[in-house]
Amino acid sequence: MRHYKNIVLIAVIGFLVYANTLGNQFVYDDTEFISERSFIKSLSNIPQLFSPKTYFLATGEHYYWPVVTLSYIIDYRLWRLNVFGYHLTNPMFHLFNSILVYWLVLLLFKEKNLALLSGLIFAVHPVHTEAVSWVTGRKDVLVTFFIY
Repeated sequence: MRHYKNIVLIAVIGFLVYANTLGNQFVYDDTEFISERSFIKSLSNIPQLFSPKTYFLATGEHYYWPVVTLSYIIDYRLWRLNVFGYHLTNPMFHLFNSILVYWLVLLLFKEKNLALLSGLIFAVHPVHTEAVSWVTGRKDVLVTFFIY
């Protein structure tokens, strides 16, 4: 529990930075990939995610992003088309990523203050704004999460 305060600090500050995005609507590709995409509205489509040929035919997408599409299916199951839930998922993954940065720096350098600073900088850095604020920018927060 020595790191509890640092992790909470990273999570709270990171959440506060992106809390204003929770009231946003669907914008740009969000409409095409979420509200107008019937594919994400059924759990029975999940097996089709793992075959590229079937995936492209079923979704009509031009990129193979099965994990991202699976996250939309899960969000739809939880929130239907309540945009708040979709906007909550991205900052949550971003906070997990910020905490993972903290742990990675701590493991590499064994320096708690450096790890805290790294996690905080990662959490608040404006380069993440698009990935966190825009629902279909989720691919960036998911790839960061799963690369660790």
